[in-house]
Amino acid sequence: MSHLELTRDLLMDVGGHVEMKKARAIHRQGGVKSAEYQNGVLSGETRVGGKMKKVSMEMISKTHMENHCTCLMVRRDGRVCAHIMAIGLELIDPQKVAVEPLDTPIEDRWPKLSEEGRQLSLQVMLPLKVEASWQRGQLMTGFGAVLDGEEILLSALPEGPFYIEGHDEELWQVLRELFPIEAPGIVNLDQSKFGQLLQGLIGHSQVFFGKKTSASIVAKPLRRKLSMKGERIVAKPGNLGLWQLSDSEFQPVAPGLPMRLYPVLTKGIPVSAAEARYMLAELEQWFEVPDCLWGTLPEEGTPQVMIVLEGSLRHLEARLEFRYDGVKSSCENGEPKLVGDFFTSLSKETAVIDFFLAWGFEGPVKGGRMALRDREEILKFHAFAELPRQWAVEKGERFQAAAKQVVAVRPDWDWQDGGRDWFSVETKYRVGGEELPADQVQRMLRMGRAEHAFGKGKIAV
Repeated sequence: MSHLELTRDLLMDVGGHVEMKKARAIHRQGGVKSAEYQNGVLSGETRVGGKMKKVSMEMISKTHMENHCTCLMVRRDGRVCAHIMAIGLELIDPQKVAVEPLDTPIEDRWPKLSEEGRQLSLQVMLPLKVEASWQRGQLMTGFGAVLDGEEILLSALPEGPFYIEGHDEELWQVLRELFPIEAPGIVNLDQSKFGQLLQGLIGHSQVFFGKKTSASIVAKPLRRKLSMKGERIVAKPGNLGLWQLSDSEFQPVAPGLPMRLYPVLTKGIPVSAAEARYMLAELEQWFEVPDCLWGTLPEEGTPQVMIVLEGSLRHLEARLEFRYDGVKSSCENGEPKLVGDFFTSLSKETAVIDFFLAWGFEGPVKGGRMALRDREEILKFHAFAELPRQWAVEKGERFQAAAKQVVAVRPDWDWQDGGRDWFSVETKYRVGGEELPADQVQRMLRMGRAEHAFGKGKIAV
């Protein structure tokens, strides 16, 4: 059984731009202790929540990954996370120098948790003017807790142990990833960390702008509308990058979008007219495609097929030509081309080429030429090939002269009732309207030959 090749492009496609950015940071800082890829399973050790943990992911196909990391995002959404991507990066580009701190755990000054601990609930205070802070790249955020009815900064909590549950447990895991050494109090977050924090706040009820106004972080993605600007497909990003803040509600924009498609939210994805329909169909998973946009795209055309056959019984050539609304054109290097209001059809042109390949032709080469060089295969083509009636076929003089020499041997079965549920079958072989003796056919088969002289310069095949 073959397994997927582990590449950067594959990791970007399955994990997306945001997680790849985090994975690069983990890898660059020496955060991966071990990594291996065997039998389609990527596994290794890396830091999750400030502690070294073994994680793995089954890479079944490009669209089917089973991630077994213990981080919040995987437990909640089942997505490909930065931790397993960092392990993949370590295999692709191993760190040349081993990082000593990997062998000794990072000092952990976080309060301890226990099911027998004191009940604790968490609070988050976001900037009053989130958009303005986002533009500056510094978002002052406060992290607090309610313990025995009293509010306290998370960084001021005693050692514990404490008991948390529900969304607080998810938030705690995210904060441990963002701040592996100690619990935060009031800190400045950059855009990347703020976006990661919002992921951990989905559904949390104790999030505020400042200390009073409630904020809501929802899981339902915002589906932006796609549009065409010149030859680029574009979509408006959120006012916070991959998040949209409307009034007091945060909503994710296109979560899980692969890295290669991320430019649709920035400068746009350049596409040819032939590629646009396929690209829109792929982007429809994350974005809305207006009906009017589909209507502006060119349709796939149906080519008029013209075939020119020329050659002898030693060398036969077929020249293929495709016309769209009378204009000669065809796909180049597997890419459709725009012709008027249509683009050339790769599938329909390939079907014509496959017809000749099935008869043993080689090519096509420049000019749409395909060649058949084996005499036996040429004889079979003359005898049995039936070109579709809708094709326009031009037969050269040498081809016609060769075709007149070839006649097909076809079986003719005579079924006779033998009575009492029995029947007999008599097989005869005919060439045109004449019968070919069965012993001659048997002799041809025994000798391994497909041809037999039939008189008057004819060749029976």
